[in-house]
Amino acid sequence: IAEVLLEFTSKLVKVAHLMPADVHRLIEAKVNRLNESILGNQLSYSDLSRRLMIMCVGETMRSTSYWESRVQDWRDLRVEYGLLGFKDFMTSDEIVAPSSVIDHMKNLNIQQEEMNKQRLELINQLRMLKPPCSKSSVHQWNNAVTLITSRMDDIHIGFLNQLRNDYEEVQKKSEEYMSNLVQSLFDDEILPNEVLETHLESQFQMLLGEQCAVANEKLTTIENQLSEVCADQKKYLTGLFTFAQGAAHEWDCHELALVKIERTLQEQLDRNRREHDYQNQIKEAKLDIVMDRMRQDSSEEALAASLKQVMGMLEEIQAGYHDFNTTQKNTCDGYSDMVTDELTRYTSASMRYFSPSVSEESDKTLNENEDGESGDHAADDIEKASEVNEESKPKIICSAQEHLKYLEIEEGVFAELRTCIYKNFMDHLPDRKEELKLSSQRYTLLKIEEVNNELDLRLHLHEPRATRATQDVHNVRAAELLMHRDRVTQHCQGLQDALQSLKQEFQSMIEGQMEESEKFKRSVEELEQSFTNATKPHQLKSIQSQVNGKLDEYMEVIRASVRHFRYNLDDILNKLRASNASLRKTLRIFSDGGNFSPDEVKEYRKKLEKSASRIDNVEGSLMAELE
Repeated sequence: IAEVLLEFTSKLVKVAHLMPADVHRLIEAKVNRLNESILGNQLSYSDLSRRLMIMCVGETMRSTSYWESRVQDWRDLRVEYGLLGFKDFMTSDEIVAPSSVIDHMKNLNIQQEEMNKQRLELINQLRMLKPPCSKSSVHQWNNAVTLITSRMDDIHIGFLNQLRNDYEEVQKKSEEYMSNLVQSLFDDEILPNEVLETHLESQFQMLLGEQCAVANEKLTTIENQLSEVCADQKKYLTGLFTFAQGAAHEWDCHELALVKIERTLQEQLDRNRREHDYQNQIKEAKLDIVMDRMRQDSSEEALAASLKQVMGMLEEIQAGYHDFNTTQKNTCDGYSDMVTDELTRYTSASMRYFSPSVSEESDKTLNENEDGESGDHAADDIEKASEVNEESKPKIICSAQEHLKYLEIEEGVFAELRTCIYKNFMDHLPDRKEELKLSSQRYTLLKIEEVNNELDLRLHLHEPRATRATQDVHNVRAAELLMHRDRVTQHCQGLQDALQSLKQEFQSMIEGQMEESEKFKRSVEELEQSFTNATKPHQLKSIQSQVNGKLDEYMEVIRASVRHFRYNLDDILNKLRASNASLRKTLRIFSDGGNFSPDEVKEYRKKLEKSASRIDNVEGSLMAELE
């Protein structure tokens, strides 16, 4: 309507002779009249609808009241039928005694029987516990038993979890049945949701709660019984492990004590050896000093004294070897006494350890025998009381003791094992005594043999030292002294011979010159008769020239012989001085790399100096004579 009015308003504005404002006022008046007409029609329609609605609601209420009464009767019948069906389901075998619980109980008994058999085999292994044994082997046994026990605990935990799962499944089935019943009642609109919840809490939950309480009580009873029995078995096994570990500890202490005795013996032997080696090193150092001094002695007398001292020190060292051997043997002889003392201590410690335990086990065995009948009656009373209690309680799924059938080990088994270990250790004592006696003797003989072998080796190495000291040091030094003396003596003798030969050569030269003088005199004397008979000057001049010629020849011969002698003299004296100097340079003491002693060097240098002065004296005398 608004769109039509707007459309025609725009057209009238275009074609009308009136002003646009008048056209709008005309259209607005028409609109007001139309609105008043529409509102009147709406009021009429509302009044008519109200009167028709009142008539329909009254008829519907009468029909609904009759229908609800009939439906309520049907709902009450359906609810009563559902309650009877839920009660029958809760008392059925599927809920009261599920087959899965029985199967799990059978599997538990099979696993318990198998694990208990392995545990008994491990426990019976302690019957063979006897020396030699160690705490490590007992710990390995305990680890194996602990492993089996933990496996049994895991089996029990798994069994309880399976039972919980089974009861949860039963609870789920019950709740599922209840939910299906409630859902069917709700789907069929038998009861409203609020009424269903109230009815569920009052009827269904009571039955579910009773069943859940019975299951929880059974689970708690089984768990507590398994925990108590396992705790008791662990306590017995721990006590048995502690007992076996204590016995093994006594043996380990015994073995460690024997090892300590051997170590003590070896330490004493090493201490004696260190003390002997220290004293021997001092003697060896003194011997080395004397040997070094003997290598540098400068006379036969000093060499003989040093050799005598070296021989005395070698005998002292050899005597020290024998004394050391005697001390080591005495130390080794004390090993058997220490082993005997340790065996006595081990026997006493074993008796002290086993006596209280065995007495306690005997008392427990006597008490068990005395209380056997009363215990049987008490057990019967407990079984009867438990039967009464079982009858008074709601029905449960299995026997209360069936899960403990293959779990318990009698305490008498542990007592028997303790007694068996005690007997094994006590029976081993005589054999151990004989074994230690033989082993200590064998060890002592072995050590004494080692000591004797060491002495033989030392004496074998020491025996040639006297010979080496005599041959390699004394004789070598004596040969060196002799060689030094011979060398210097030969040098001086050679030098003396050379000087003597020079003197002889000089004498020969003098004699030759004398002969030449005699020849010259005879030749002059032969010319003397001619000089006397000469009457003419030219004859005198001829004789004079002959005399002068002969004189020149004579002087030339004399000069030649003197030159030759002086040349030989200088050459020989230079060689003698060079030889003397060379020999003097070879006179080096030990610190300078030579093999002369300071006394030798001093003595021989004096001789060489005398030889040098002798050379100078001979040279001076010969030169003076030549002049």
